[in-house]
Amino acid sequence: MSARLLQLYDDELRSSPAQQAGVRYETAEGVLRARGHGNWIFARDLNPANLDAVVSREVDYFNSLGEDVEWKVYGHEPHLDLSERLASHGFEPAPTETLMFLDLAGWQHAISAPPGISIQRVRDRQGVDDLVAVMSQAFGEVRSPMLEELQDTLFVADPVVLAYVAYADGSPVAAGRMESAPGYAFASIWGGCTLPAFRHRGIFRALVSARVDEARRRGHSYLAVDAADTSRPILERIGFLPITTVIGWNLRVGTR
Repeated sequence: MSARLLQLYDDELRSSPAQQAGVRYETAEGVLRARGHGNWIFARDLNPANLDAVVSREVDYFNSLGEDVEWKVYGHEPHLDLSERLASHGFEPAPTETLMFLDLAGWQHAISAPPGISIQRVRDRQGVDDLVAVMSQAFGEVRSPMLEELQDTLFVADPVVLAYVAYADGSPVAAGRMESAPGYAFASIWGGCTLPAFRHRGIFRALVSARVDEARRRGHSYLAVDAADTSRPILERIGFLPITTVIGWNLRVGTR
């Protein structure tokens, strides 16, 4: 079962991701690049014979653009010494995360927001400002291109990206996003965060539940998430299954 779902996940979200505003996809030998407010690289059929050349080419490419990039390495793909090659070319690893899947047909953990908390989907500029405010406090300053991209992405007629904010007495205290492409078996959730003073109240779980409900309404069969160690046990308790590891290797321009 896991092998079949991993292949489906790879075919959809890592090989043929849906088009969305502000993101441009590029293919080159061995990789797929996603470029937008942030840049990502996904490996595609890397050849061991020219692995070092492919990594070197990507480093030169993003250095020429003056842009940082994250190369995602998954535990189920052939390693081909990829991590070692990335390290030798100046990439630095982020903490290991866990790719987790939820079978939406079996979801039985509908979770309401705790008393005093309301969860709203972002539908206007104020909602975007509130989303960015929470993200900035949780993850660090959000760059202005991301703000513009979110507006372009969230406000189209049939958005691929949806965002949610949890409020306490009108103030934003938690947030999360979902990527939901029509016709795809998988949707994915991202950026779940709660301000420290409001943690351990069930807000994170309620935000997950809101996105699960929306994914089901939009016809998806599965939900995927790259879970940090702090969120993995919460997600496991509500039905997500750990599938494989994910490590983001980051290249900071100018550090090579």
